[in-house]
Amino acid sequence: MDDTPEEAQQRHLLFMQHLIEHGVAWALHNGEGLANWQTGDGDLLLPLWSSCNAAESALANFEGYEPIQIGKKDLLDQVLPAAESHGMWIGTNLNSSLAGLDVPAAYLKEVVSSGRSS
Repeated sequence: MDDTPEEAQQRHLLFMQHLIEHGVAWALHNGEGLANWQTGDGDLLLPLWSSCNAAESALANFEGYEPIQIGKKDLLDQVLPAAESHGMWIGTNLNSSLAGLDVPAAYLKEVVSSGRSS
């Protein structure tokens, strides 16, 4: 199920606000690493969500994965630098069909470091 740009933007803003205010994000993990994939355009994408429930909505796309909470410090010190070094984009609050807004890992790292929510 695709969504409108407005819906994707609204979910992105919710993700950013939640991350800044609560200092946590959710990803999917399989014991070896975080869920990610290569898009049809050839970009690597790492999805992150603002809640466990939102992350769980994408589990049908990732067999053998489970939601994992990531604190802001780990996000800034480990996850985003690794994603940035691989040229990854971050999908924020993607829907169950993995549709939504993607931002460069470097951009997300900069915004979260500064404490802005947009």
